[in-house]
Amino acid sequence: MTASPDLGAWLRQQREQRSWSRNEMALRLIRVAQVSGDTAMPAAEDVAANIYRWERGKVSPSDRYRLYYCHTLGHPA
Repeated sequence: MTASPDLGAWLRQQREQRSWSRNEMALRLIRVAQVSGDTAMPAAEDVAANIYRWERGKVSPSDRYRLYYCHTLGHPA
C-alpha cells in the first residue's frame, strides 16, 4: 500500500518530538501489541526497518500498525 508523504513526515515528527529512536518506537509498538494480545509481532529490528519505510512515505502502515501507533502516541484511533 502506497503511503502519503504527509503521513510519513507526521509519523517521523511525532517520534522525534519524543526523542525516540526508531528502535525505541519499535519497542513501544511491540509493547502495545503485546498488551492488546497480539503475539505475532516481528522482532524489534524488523519493526524498526518498517518504521523507516513508513516515515519515508514509501509504504503505509497497515491498519494493525496504525492502531498501535494511535495507542503509543496517545491519539484516538
